[in-house]
Amino acid sequence: MEKVPPMVDMRHTSAEKEEEAEEYSLPSPSNVPDYPYGLAISLGKDELEKLGLDHTDFDLGDLVHFHAMAMVTSISSRADNMGDTCRIELQITHLSAEDEAEEDEENEEQEDAPSRLYKL
Repeated sequence: MEKVPPMVDMRHTSAEKEEEAEEYSLPSPSNVPDYPYGLAISLGKDELEKLGLDHTDFDLGDLVHFHAMAMVTSISSRADNMGDTCRIELQITHLSAEDEAEEDEENEEQEDAPSRLYKL
């Protein structure tokens, strides 16, 4: 089995922050978030339940592993006339990816290995 690729820090570099600040006419690179907006995800009540988690299991700054590393940036819960709701927001900070097609081919080769070793 092939090793999972190493995690990569997705934080904006200083050059990327300067470029984005210029592109969006921001007063300074310090106004650019450390991590790209598109790397933030939210897990609502239903998603947390599917994962067997509760929003109270988390503290701000906790890291969460799901073949990526993410920082908990917001925790909220509320009750209103529509019912109870809760969510945590995660900022993906490190990411690891591999080609699923290549992984599937490797798995097929491994599954085929016994038939090459033994005449059935």
